[in-house]
Amino acid sequence: MRVEAMGIGSHRFDLRAQNLEMKPWPQVLNLVSDNSMVIQWTGHVINPREPWVAVVIPDGDLERRKEVVHNTPAPAAQ
Repeated sequence: MRVEAMGIGSHRFDLRAQNLEMKPWPQVLNLVSDNSMVIQWTGHVINPREPWVAVVIPDGDLERRKEVVHNTPAPAAQ
């Protein structure tokens, strides 16, 4: 998962996830002069047959959160 951030100053980005194992969790960016910077989390899906959700929360502000949801199709009937 990648996040591109713009602004000025130090900003903390927390990641919450369900059905994903990802590290490192919190990351801090020191943004300067409105230049964009990218942070990235890597990991894997725990159960590929279940949906997964990831939520990035900037500076602890839940109203500014960004969510990614991946719904896997139901397994084919046998």
